Amino acid sequence: MIPRNRNVRYLFPLMLVLILTQVACEIGEGRSALYNHLVLRVESNRTRAEIGKPIHVRFSITNGGTQYTYVVESTDTPVMDITIRSRSSGSVNLTWSSQNPDKVAHRLEWKPGESKVIEMVWTPTQEDILIGVVHIVGFAGLLYQDSKIIQSTNVDVCASNVCR
Repeated sequence: MIPRNRNVRYLFPLMLVLILTQVACEIGEGRSALYNHLVLRVESNRTRAEIGKPIHVRFSITNGGTQYTYVVESTDTPVMDITIRSRSSGSVNLTWSSQNPDKVAHRLEWKPGESKVIEMVWTPTQEDILIGVVHIVGFAGLLYQDSKIIQSTNVDVCASNVCR
């Protein structure tokens, strides 16, 4: 009988976690949230805003279930949207839906394993960057139903010369 090392069974999951962690770091900063079986994820390619350097924001919703199709409807607002908001003032700088009014969907359905993705680019100007104080800009991926936010997830980007 060949002796077995009990720790070998833990090696593969650990290697998988390390590989996935490396891939996530290369994609950029991101956060996820869960609504029923819908997995929301928003990510950006930068953690720090710089004047004139575009920040790409990607918001995806995936049906992580294996049996059900999910349908979400919202008459007055898009089902999916991205907002860019100053955390200090609360003011919204930009939304995906205002940039893409022809692409706004008021009804979406996700079959098992299916994803829907929206993307936008924000290029910070001099007015967007604050000097001498911490200034955070939030990118929020929003899921609306019946014109109300039912779930969101966000990622923050430092927009000042003072970042933590």
